[in-house]
Amino acid sequence: MDELIVVADVSGSMYVTGKTAILGNIMQTISALGKNNTAKNITVTKMQWNGNRESFESLTEKYSGKKTLILTDGYSFLDNCRESQTIKTFFETKRENVFVVLCGGDAVDISISAFPMLKHHTIKAENILFALESLFFKSTKTDLETEKENWE
Repeated sequence: MDELIVVADVSGSMYVTGKTAILGNIMQTISALGKNNTAKNITVTKMQWNGNRESFESLTEKYSGKKTLILTDGYSFLDNCRESQTIKTFFETKRENVFVVLCGGDAVDISISAFPMLKHHTIKAENILFALESLFFKSTKTDLETEKENWE
Protein backbone atom coordinates (compact mmCIF):
# COMPACT_ATOMS: atom_id res chain seq x y z
CA MET A 1 0.00 0.00 0.00
CA ASP A 2 1.33 3.42 -0.96
CA GLU A 3 0.96 6.38 1.34
CA LEU A 4 0.72 10.02 0.36
CA ILE A 5 1.39 12.76 2.89
CA VAL A 6 -0.34 16.04 2.03
CA VAL A 7 0.94 19.03 3.99
CA ALA A 8 -1.24 22.12 3.63
CA ASP A 9 0.27 25.47 4.53
CA VAL A 10 -2.30 27.26 6.71
CA SER A 11 -0.27 30.38 7.45
CA GLY A 12 -1.90 33.79 7.07
CA SER A 13 -0.98 34.35 3.43
CA MET A 14 -2.86 31.20 2.42
CA TYR A 15 -6.19 32.77 3.36
CA VAL A 16 -6.18 35.42 0.62
CA THR A 17 -6.81 35.59 -3.13
CA GLY A 18 -8.78 32.35 -3.37
CA LYS A 19 -6.05 30.03 -2.13
CA THR A 20 -8.44 28.13 0.14
CA ALA A 21 -10.50 27.25 -2.95
CA ILE A 22 -7.34 26.03 -4.69
CA LEU A 23 -6.50 23.84 -1.69
CA GLY A 24 -10.03 22.46 -1.75
CA ASN A 25 -9.79 21.59 -5.44
CA ILE A 26 -6.45 19.86 -4.95
CA MET A 27 -7.85 17.83 -2.05
CA GLN A 28 -10.84 16.77 -4.16
CA THR A 29 -8.49 15.64 -6.92
CA ILE A 30 -6.42 13.63 -4.47
CA SER A 31 -9.55 12.09 -2.93
CA ALA A 32 -10.79 11.06 -6.37
CA LEU A 33 -7.44 9.42 -7.08
CA GLY A 34 -7.77 7.19 -4.04
CA LYS A 35 -11.38 6.23 -4.79
CA ASN A 36 -11.08 5.57 -8.51
CA ASN A 37 -7.70 3.94 -8.71
CA THR A 38 -7.66 0.21 -9.26
CA ALA A 39 -3.93 -0.01 -10.02
CA LYS A 40 -2.72 1.26 -6.67
CA ASN A 41 -3.99 1.26 -3.13
CA ILE A 42 -3.16 4.73 -1.84
CA THR A 43 -3.84 6.07 1.63
CA VAL A 44 -3.74 9.81 2.17
CA THR A 45 -2.61 11.47 5.38
CA LYS A 46 -3.59 15.14 5.49
CA MET A 47 -1.68 17.55 7.71
CA GLN A 48 -1.68 21.25 8.35
CA TRP A 49 1.47 23.33 8.64
CA ASN A 50 1.29 26.72 10.34
CA GLY A 51 4.25 28.15 8.47
CA ASN A 52 6.90 28.08 11.16
CA ARG A 53 10.29 26.44 10.78
CA GLU A 54 10.15 24.21 13.85
CA SER A 55 6.87 22.58 12.89
CA PHE A 56 8.08 21.89 9.35
CA GLU A 57 11.34 20.40 10.62
CA SER A 58 9.25 18.12 12.84
CA LEU A 59 7.19 17.03 9.82
CA THR A 60 10.32 16.26 7.81
CA GLU A 61 11.63 14.04 10.58
CA LYS A 62 8.32 12.20 10.97
CA TYR A 63 7.58 11.65 7.28
CA SER A 64 11.04 11.47 5.78
CA GLY A 65 11.12 9.22 2.73
CA LYS A 66 7.34 9.10 2.22
CA LYS A 67 5.66 10.49 -0.87
CA THR A 68 4.73 14.05 0.02
CA LEU A 69 2.89 16.99 -1.49
CA ILE A 70 3.45 20.38 0.12
CA LEU A 71 0.66 22.80 -0.75
CA THR A 72 1.89 26.37 -0.22
CA ASP A 73 2.22 29.84 -1.69
CA GLY A 74 5.91 29.77 -0.75
CA TYR A 75 5.98 32.77 1.57
CA SER A 76 6.42 30.76 4.76
CA PHE A 77 9.39 28.96 3.24
CA LEU A 78 11.05 32.24 2.29
CA ASP A 79 10.20 33.97 5.56
CA ASN A 80 10.85 31.18 8.05
CA CYS A 81 12.61 28.20 6.49
CA ARG A 82 15.19 29.58 4.09
CA GLU A 83 18.06 29.28 6.57
CA SER A 84 17.15 25.87 8.02
CA GLN A 85 19.83 23.32 7.29
CA THR A 86 17.45 20.54 8.39
CA ILE A 87 14.92 21.52 5.73
CA LYS A 88 17.60 21.98 3.05
CA THR A 89 19.01 18.55 3.83
CA PHE A 90 15.52 17.03 3.67
CA PHE A 91 14.91 18.57 0.23
CA GLU A 92 18.36 17.57 -1.02
CA THR A 93 18.12 13.94 0.06
CA LYS A 94 14.38 13.18 -0.21
CA ARG A 95 13.29 15.36 -3.11
CA GLU A 96 12.44 12.40 -5.35
CA ASN A 97 9.47 11.78 -3.05
CA VAL A 98 8.42 15.43 -2.61
CA PHE A 99 6.54 17.92 -4.74
CA VAL A 100 5.96 21.52 -3.70
CA VAL A 101 2.64 22.64 -5.16
CA LEU A 102 2.45 26.42 -5.54
CA CYS A 103 -1.03 27.76 -4.82
CA GLY A 104 -2.23 31.14 -6.01
CA GLY A 105 -1.27 33.61 -8.69
CA ASP A 106 1.03 35.40 -6.26
CA ALA A 107 2.85 32.24 -5.20
CA VAL A 108 6.62 32.48 -4.91
CA ASP A 109 8.63 29.76 -6.64
CA ILE A 110 10.94 28.68 -3.82
CA SER A 111 13.05 26.64 -6.23
CA ILE A 112 14.37 29.81 -7.87
CA SER A 113 15.94 31.42 -4.84
CA ALA A 114 15.89 29.49 -1.58
CA PHE A 115 15.68 25.82 -2.60
CA PRO A 116 17.18 25.32 -6.08
CA MET A 117 17.35 21.57 -5.52
CA LEU A 118 13.55 21.53 -5.98
CA LYS A 119 13.67 22.90 -9.53
CA HIS A 120 12.00 19.83 -11.04
CA HIS A 121 9.83 19.15 -8.01
CA THR A 122 8.03 22.48 -7.79
CA ILE A 123 4.82 22.83 -9.78
CA LYS A 124 1.83 25.12 -10.06
CA ALA A 125 -1.43 23.90 -8.56
CA GLU A 126 -3.02 23.33 -11.96
CA ASN A 127 -0.37 20.67 -12.64
CA ILE A 128 -1.25 18.53 -9.60
CA LEU A 129 -1.89 15.51 -11.79
CA PHE A 130 1.70 15.63 -13.01
CA ALA A 131 2.95 15.40 -9.42
CA LEU A 132 0.62 12.51 -8.60
CA GLU A 133 1.57 10.69 -11.79
CA SER A 134 5.27 11.19 -11.07
CA LEU A 135 4.98 9.96 -7.48
CA PHE A 136 2.82 6.90 -8.11
CA PHE A 137 2.63 5.87 -11.74
CA LYS A 138 5.98 6.49 -13.39
CA SER A 139 8.24 3.49 -13.59
CA THR A 140 11.31 5.74 -13.86
CA LYS A 141 11.99 9.37 -13.12
CA THR A 142 14.80 9.74 -15.64
CA ASP A 143 13.43 12.61 -17.69
CA LEU A 144 11.43 14.58 -15.16
CA GLU A 145 12.39 17.95 -16.64
CA THR A 146 11.10 17.10 -20.13
CA GLU A 147 7.97 15.50 -18.72
CA LYS A 148 7.30 18.56 -16.57
CA GLU A 149 7.57 20.83 -19.62
CA ASN A 150 4.87 18.76 -21.33
CA TRP A 151 2.49 19.44 -18.46
CA GLU A 152 3.09 23.19 -18.28
